[in-house]
Amino acid sequence: MREFIGRSQHDSAGLEGRQVVLTGFVSRGGGGVDWHLNRLTVNCCAADARPLRVAVHGAGVAPAADSWVQVTGRWRAGAVDARSPVPHLDVLSVTAVPAPRNPYADRAPELAS
Repeated sequence: MREFIGRSQHDSAGLEGRQVVLTGFVSRGGGGVDWHLNRLTVNCCAADARPLRVAVHGAGVAPAADSWVQVTGRWRAGAVDARSPVPHLDVLSVTAVPAPRNPYADRAPELAS
C-alpha cells in the first residue's frame, strides 16, 4: 500500500490504466467516499505507528468495519485533495481475507497462481 500511495502522489503516470491489488482493513468513509482501506505501519514501536489509507469507490455495500479484504481496482486520477493526500481507487473486486500474521508489515498481497 505504501508504494501505491507514493506513486499516486509522485509518479501517477505509472498508475494510469493499471490494475492494482491492495490488502488492508476496512473503515468507514465520508465526504463522498464509500469506505477506506487501511494499513498501519510501525518503524520502531506503537508510538510511531503511521496510518496508510486509500479511499475506495464502487464496491456497493462496504465490507464490515475492521474486516480484512483484498481489493483489486484502478487508481482514480485527479481525486487527491492536497489538504489530505489520500489516493482514490475504483474497485473491480473485493475479497475477504484473513488478517495477516503481522498486520503492521506492508507487504504486497500474495496472488493466486
